[in-house]
Amino acid sequence: GVGFGVGFGFRFGFGFALGLGFCVWDWDLVTAILRSPPSEHFKNLEVHEFRNFVQRITDYFKPTSGRFCRVELSDPKSRILARTGCYLMDFLIEAESFEATRILDEFMKDVQDCLTNVIQADNANECLLAPAKLATTACQYYFLLIGRLSRSSKGKQTAEHQLKLLF
Repeated sequence: GVGFGVGFGFRFGFGFALGLGFCVWDWDLVTAILRSPPSEHFKNLEVHEFRNFVQRITDYFKPTSGRFCRVELSDPKSRILARTGCYLMDFLIEAESFEATRILDEFMKDVQDCLTNVIQADNANECLLAPAKLATTACQYYFLLIGRLSRSSKGKQTAEHQLKLLF
């Protein structure tokens, strides 16, 4: 198979990074991988394990997963998670692959659906991205992630395409 190009230790670190549950994931390692992808094969998501890695990270950040959006801002992990989310957005925008585009589109569709629910709900406080939750949870970081996308023209197009239905 295609290796990471940085040695034996990284291959095992990759598997460890996503352990069995997101509570024990090595977020520092995940952030490092997304910030500086180890190879072109990884960037292109050509290998099944690489695609699964990026998909699992993205699934964690989707509002409907109920994971990232429920992290309290008082949790020491909230800042590293926000940083990881920013690097994930950068990675998905910079990766020149169909899979990365598909994963990003799915993520943005999930955010859009949750924002639409807030706008259309009779009681917005019952929604995942409820206004009351913005003050105390990582929900507020979805706006940071959308802003991060707008740093590039491709990211801006993606955000505008997915969020245009809101306005």
